[in-house]
Amino acid sequence: MTIVFFILCLVILPAALTWGFVRLAMSRSTGSSRARILVLCVPPAALLPLLPGTAAVIISNAIFNPVLIALMATLIVGAGVALCICLPVGLALTRHLGR
Repeated sequence: MTIVFFILCLVILPAALTWGFVRLAMSRSTGSSRARILVLCVPPAALLPLLPGTAAVIISNAIFNPVLIALMATLIVGAGVALCICLPVGLALTRHLGR
């Protein structure tokens, strides 16, 4: 069950959020470039699924410095999710926009 949760939080949910954010950005601002849409949509889609885990680490009493550890872990894992999952989904959806 844990592996299903990790796959959901690290693969499926960021891909779905990226798809939704990119579709929304393309429909709301038709004149935006591909790079602008990707810069606005990929980071939030990568970081939003990680926020519940970050909050859980921050409120735990078992870790000495939980805020710093939680923020660094969220940023590092979020960067990996953004590059490996969200960016390819965003590039595929904005393929017809060009530069």
